[in-house]
Amino acid sequence: MKRFLFGLATAVLALGTTAKTLSTEHSPAVSTVDFVGLFDPFWASLPSFTSGTFGQISVSGPATVTYSFVGSESGYDTSLFAQFFGRFGTATESAGSAIVGVVNEGGALDFSFNDGHAGGTATNAQASSFTAATNPSFVILGSNLSLSGASEYLLGYNDSFRGDADFDDMVVRLSVSPVPEPSAYALMLAGLGVLASWRAAAAPKPARAPAFSCPAQPRQTSKPLTRRT
Repeated sequence: MKRFLFGLATAVLALGTTAKTLSTEHSPAVSTVDFVGLFDPFWASLPSFTSGTFGQISVSGPATVTYSFVGSESGYDTSLFAQFFGRFGTATESAGSAIVGVVNEGGALDFSFNDGHAGGTATNAQASSFTAATNPSFVILGSNLSLSGASEYLLGYNDSFRGDADFDDMVVRLSVSPVPEPSAYALMLAGLGVLASWRAAAAPKPARAPAFSCPAQPRQTSKPLTRRT
């Protein structure tokens, strides 16, 4: 039992060490915009958001980043492009489509929205300068920042069409999680090795078959010969 607890503690320690390597933030912390139009993207079961927060999303170190297509309400072929990861668009993809990749260092995430029209691009690099008058732009609809370092953002894009400001022309879920460091892998492997040896030692051993022996044969005695007369 002690070996099991030690192995479990080692694995938990490895995960804890990994979790401390990443923090996610968006800045400015408070810069909200009220929507003019109705937020109602197709395919998405979401609250009826009426406002969002402008901000640039950054990570403090290596991270696994996932962009998932949630929904859209736009007449334009809008797409999200993530540098080195790929892209998906409203005209070709369905809700749930995702692209995943790893960023190897901290800084602002390199992604952008584009609606295919002149000037119809909003990048994360520009996000800290967005204002209520900026068009196109995107907002952070909601975020869930956990203590483990994993983070999730819901982003709403407002395209270059100036007839509304509803930020539902493309809705994307952005998920960020820490990348385990080499030292964490070593700790996890050590913990798993201890668990494996404990299980092997605790496993019941098969019963030994009894040694083969021949049954005792009755002893034969010879009778004295009698001579006939």
